[in-house]
Amino acid sequence: MPLWSLVPLVFHDALTIFHAIRLALEDATTKKDTLLVHVVGVEAEARDLGVLSELAALLLMLPATQRLRLHLFGPGIMAECDGEKQELPRLHAADARAAPATVTLLRCADYGSFAEDARYCRPDLIVGLNAGLCAPEYCWETAVRRMIADRVPAIFTDYMRASCQMPLQLWGDLVQEHGGTILEPEVNPFRQPWSRPDDSNSDSSGRYTCMANGHIYGWRF
Repeated sequence: MPLWSLVPLVFHDALTIFHAIRLALEDATTKKDTLLVHVVGVEAEARDLGVLSELAALLLMLPATQRLRLHLFGPGIMAECDGEKQELPRLHAADARAAPATVTLLRCADYGSFAEDARYCRPDLIVGLNAGLCAPEYCWETAVRRMIADRVPAIFTDYMRASCQMPLQLWGDLVQEHGGTILEPEVNPFRQPWSRPDDSNSDSSGRYTCMANGHIYGWRF
């Protein structure tokens, strides 16, 4: 989408998750009736589920996937909402043709530790928005090693290209050892269109220096 479009300003999270599904699963979506997606590191997303309901309509563009199950993980989910399951609201008439999409809120300090929880169910895809995969404060290493060992496709976004390249340098060989394919960082077509005002970094593309969901990368199996 062009940088002047206001659509991603509101819907960049939902559009990015849909883009991640298409990047990571490709033809696999034609063989599935239900798609389980883990969205990790959730904060603001849990407070605006109406935006995520757009995914129910977007999935009509895929050949066979009928039902979407989103599990939202993160410490930003309120304790009283832990385990809460909701059906995503329908925003417009096109949603009436789609099967219900559901979201389950799961509070956890970090995704790596939740993998040992009895409620854990192996997903079809893991998505981390603005993930900061190499940031030590986010404790990603255990989770990343687990998802690679389990051969789970994973797509991440980050503000800057450099933040996408570092995780691939760290774990790219491990992905390939497990038979995975690396998806190199690229500009996310559904990035949030406003640059961060405190950006002091740049990359080779210049105009896409620091935006929420600005760059997208990952791996598939």
